[in-house]
Amino acid sequence: MPDPKFPSAEEREAILKELQEAEQSGSALASGEHFKAYSDAVKELNTLMDEYSVPREPYGLPRVLTSDGKKQLMEAIVKAANFGETFLADAQQKHAENGNVPGLVTRFQQMLSSDFEMLSAYDPKKAKLSFLELQENARTQIVDFRGMKIPGFHGSQSSRIPMTVVDAAGNRRQGVFTKANYVDIKGSFDRMLEKQMAYYDTPEFKKLLPGLKEDYYRSRTWPAFITGPEDLEDETVVDHLKEKVRSFVSGYRDHLKNTMPDILGTDPKDATDEMVLSMAANALVDGEDPKKILKDAGLSEKEITPKVFEGLAKGLKEYVKDDLSMVFNGAVLQLKDGDRIDQRNSAMSSVAALLGVPNLIARSTNMKYLDENGNPVEGTFTDYADGMDLFSRDGGKYMTQISNNPFGPPCGMISSLADLQVLDYICGNVDRHGGNLTYITDEYGTFVGVQGIDNDSAFGLCRPGADKAFNKLLGTDDMQIMTKSMKEKVESLTPDMLRFALRGRGLSQEQIQAACDRLTDLQQAIKTKSKEAKSKSDVKSAGDTLCVMDKEDMDNLPFKLLTEKNEASIFNDFNERFKIRKLRDRQQYPFRMGVSVKKDPKLTEVSTTDRKYTAGGISESMKSMSRAIKNEVVGFEVGDLSSFLRSSGKFRDMVSAVKNAKSVAGKIRKAVGKDKQMLDRNDPLVAEQARKANQAMAKVRAATEAYLQKKMTERHVTTYEELRHAGKSPYEQKRINYALGLIDSVKAYEKINDPDADKKEKEVTGARAKMARQRQAEENAKKKAEGPIKN
Repeated sequence: MPDPKFPSAEEREAILKELQEAEQSGSALASGEHFKAYSDAVKELNTLMDEYSVPREPYGLPRVLTSDGKKQLMEAIVKAANFGETFLADAQQKHAENGNVPGLVTRFQQMLSSDFEMLSAYDPKKAKLSFLELQENARTQIVDFRGMKIPGFHGSQSSRIPMTVVDAAGNRRQGVFTKANYVDIKGSFDRMLEKQMAYYDTPEFKKLLPGLKEDYYRSRTWPAFITGPEDLEDETVVDHLKEKVRSFVSGYRDHLKNTMPDILGTDPKDATDEMVLSMAANALVDGEDPKKILKDAGLSEKEITPKVFEGLAKGLKEYVKDDLSMVFNGAVLQLKDGDRIDQRNSAMSSVAALLGVPNLIARSTNMKYLDENGNPVEGTFTDYADGMDLFSRDGGKYMTQISNNPFGPPCGMISSLADLQVLDYICGNVDRHGGNLTYITDEYGTFVGVQGIDNDSAFGLCRPGADKAFNKLLGTDDMQIMTKSMKEKVESLTPDMLRFALRGRGLSQEQIQAACDRLTDLQQAIKTKSKEAKSKSDVKSAGDTLCVMDKEDMDNLPFKLLTEKNEASIFNDFNERFKIRKLRDRQQYPFRMGVSVKKDPKLTEVSTTDRKYTAGGISESMKSMSRAIKNEVVGFEVGDLSSFLRSSGKFRDMVSAVKNAKSVAGKIRKAVGKDKQMLDRNDPLVAEQARKANQAMAKVRAATEAYLQKKMTERHVTTYEELRHAGKSPYEQKRINYALGLIDSVKAYEKINDPDADKKEKEVTGARAKMARQRQAEENAKKKAEGPIKN
């Protein structure tokens, strides 16, 4: 796959020469046993590379790289890379550097990482190429669009451009280029502050300065030569005001110390500015008044002036509205400004290749292109995913490819999900769910595999313990099954080798170390709590033991068995989503044997930064439902609901009631006929549907109030308003706010009999009907003017 940082032959030779010179220099580091072992391994690897690169007699062609040759080269790279990482760790520990030896080794390690990924993608059965040809193909990394208009489309996070490139094996690959995208939580916030503080430099503000100087003088102790407010410089007061505004982060951090002593496992005093701002953004998303957030940060209307206070309140709302990703990137992944987001896709691809499953996720690599003006644009190229984006907005159409018994046995999706669970754990991907997968079926409509998509929520600092989940990243106790082949790969993978695979991928040393720590935790879990299993009974009786199975045995397990242990697992998440999809779309899209396709050239358009917050989604769905039952247009779209089905007790009862209400809404549309423009509420059919809807909404309200009452008892509060800030953790608070949003939605629905609300709805409906009649009249007049069509 094209890679903009793939080394040229000249660059490789130059570094090899420098390494050789360093070895001969007599420096302390270059004379040690670790560097000697690395140098010998590099020489051995270089000789092997030459064997498949240098033209040979009698025809002057280099030797073709066979399966055995590929294996030899990859093993030699692993050997050299391990020695290299050992040397670098030793050099860092000694804090002794003579010359630039560690820098040279680091650069060559990055080259080896590119070599390894290139070889992983090479299939000797499909192409007969030499190592030299592979390298040359891999260096064809710049796509030149100079003088051309580049077609593209924009997602919430960055611009995506469909394109076709040629990979290292000479194959044409279709996919999407995503521009380099960096975290900018604090930078964006600072720009918002500066915009509001500009008021302090305006003539309008200058008129207020005398009074502010007097207040400022009275509130402080001054040296003897300052005898009154008139002795204060204008700049002194203005600088004080600006500094007070800039203190938002430190002020909100102090607020978090008192209200949330443990933020996602981090003491507030140790939290980064990005995390603090993310917590403020999260509060805004959950419905917190921005003015309260400003006051929590120590900013008062009187002290910073009403104009700036109002501007900051408005700016906070716009700040969150413009970039919801800050909640996820800053608070969950704990990223910092300048961290690159798009490259996390290519970093995961590198680890997938290392684990021997390069096609388990939609493959991504670093790339760049020259735009129409010749400017280089960096980013990542991601292949179109195999299979079906089943849970996209229009994913119901794929039901035609899925049989009524898609889980076999055998069901290849089981082993694919098990392997993906391991890959996600090592990479710290905290956002794997059924919607971030594509699904592959065979011609009989059975699931045979998956591919992971939208893999940019990875490589944060989280390290879930054995009994602790981190967002959607489960602890090791929650892993039920692992394929034998993946177990062997994990056991043989060293932290040094993982570091090597992640070099040059835009990750910090801290983030790479966190991945190595997760690898170590997983290896320890395999060592202490895994056992071989063969059958359903083995898995069912395993308890917290990790069952290691041959792929064939695993794919013959009943899929339902894997959804019973942990409601937050990817197996359960998929199962619940699929049941909803099937209930909604099976009748409209019946299965047809043989229509299954392996490739659907569409990436999901929803990235980690374009997620719908639950309360808003629920509200929109209920509003659509209420409009359908009142004299409104029938052809509404019932938005997808975030189901939160990984719960139990009263919360699950509430979600079940919401699912039922949503189902009722769909049935209403079908019953009254989707082609009707207007509904007559006196029609017996409509009245009957309205009665069912009222019952459904009453159940939603009852279940929601039961859940909220339980939470009020647990949190020792007496009102819903107090409950808005009483959650013991951000996760629980989000659930509480979800329920509070439901109550608001039900109240909006219950206004159906309110005369004023009903009048407004009728006015809107009447205006739409009038416009429809007017368009129809214009069409009739046009046809009449044109006269009859002559043969």
